Amino acid sequence: MKQGIAGNQAVERLKAIFMLGLTSNLTTFVGLILIWILAARHNLVSDVFEVLLTVLPFTPIFMADAINHYCLGRVRLEHLKGWDDIQITAEGRAINAHHYQLFRFSSILPSYLLAAAVLASLGNATPALQINLRLAFLAAFILHFARATWFLHRCVAPRLPGYGGHRLVWRTAIAATAFAAWFAYFSIKAHEMAGMTMPTGAGFTLIFGVFYFFLNAFIHPLPTRYSLLRPGKVTRREAFFSVEILDNEQFAATSNAGAIDARAASVGHALNLKKLNNIRLPLLELPLFQSWGSLFLDQSGKMAMLVLDSEVDRGIHRSLVSFAGDRIFITTDFGSPKAKFPEYVSYNSADRKVTDQQLLQTHITHIAGFNADDISSSICLKLENFIKAMISFLEKDAGSRPFQTNAHGVAHESDKQPDN
Repeated sequence: MKQGIAGNQAVERLKAIFMLGLTSNLTTFVGLILIWILAARHNLVSDVFEVLLTVLPFTPIFMADAINHYCLGRVRLEHLKGWDDIQITAEGRAINAHHYQLFRFSSILPSYLLAAAVLASLGNATPALQINLRLAFLAAFILHFARATWFLHRCVAPRLPGYGGHRLVWRTAIAATAFAAWFAYFSIKAHEMAGMTMPTGAGFTLIFGVFYFFLNAFIHPLPTRYSLLRPGKVTRREAFFSVEILDNEQFAATSNAGAIDARAASVGHALNLKKLNNIRLPLLELPLFQSWGSLFLDQSGKMAMLVLDSEVDRGIHRSLVSFAGDRIFITTDFGSPKAKFPEYVSYNSADRKVTDQQLLQTHITHIAGFNADDISSSICLKLENFIKAMISFLEKDAGSRPFQTNAHGVAHESDKQPDN
């Protein structure tokens, strides 16, 4: 398992993300070269110093598009590779992949139009041209802003409610107000820029660009699993460490869905289990990593079977889970016999080669002497609370903060239902 985490998959992921970061800046370099050419053609620069002073302040404007390029590209990469680090819905990944070129164009266009509008002001272009470029930029940015806001509402908020609802309304209002004030100031100053000295004009260009850069960063958040674990992210944290029920379309978009479905059908038939849902949830052994697959229940309603794939071990594994009072019993062929659990969890690691019947018999022996609870109506809720208790236990083990449990060492169950 450790080799699965730190081996070729981790290296390939790092290389893919690194290359995405490099390619995201291609439009920045192209844009700066175009500014250089246009400035030279219109006699705005005459030596190396003027080239640097005129061209480099445009960098933040094009870097704003680089941010958008990286965000859209990272979501697309997640879809193509079957990762689940960026916390958006499976539908959101598919939408982004399908409309990727359109989304990229909606991001590139306002950056280049803003650069053109600033350059036209520096070059003392005709008033009509300056106004037309500013209006074209305004229209392009409104389209870009609307697309980014819609994407948060449609594709991010269902997975992370902290990005939706009234928070999204406030985020939108703040961004729109800031942009309106900035655009009004830019329009006032634009006609004065031609008469400015070279350093002053460069300074205003840099100020306009830096604001535009941060505005794009604000409207294009990229929530990853690691940004959800620190204070101040309570709503998003709760949503992340939950059992998410997947519909057929969402499940089909996950990695290895066909093989999981076939394996799950085989297990369900061999053990006469009732399938409840396709699900996504943090891995029981390592909750910072996601797993996805099928959830079954035995005929008595006292034992759950999970047939899952995960980010850690890409092989499909089986986990039988039972609850008996304050105790939890897990029998699995995931392959992590040294995984750490609270003392009330009894974890039994089986060989991946055992048959379904053998794994079931091992679990029955595992829970012998205990009266298992009926979990037919609460399995998702119990799994969620176990995962949250695991996170608290691991945080305590790492010395980050106290482990909050009840007298029996089990997190209190709430009325919160899993995300649909």
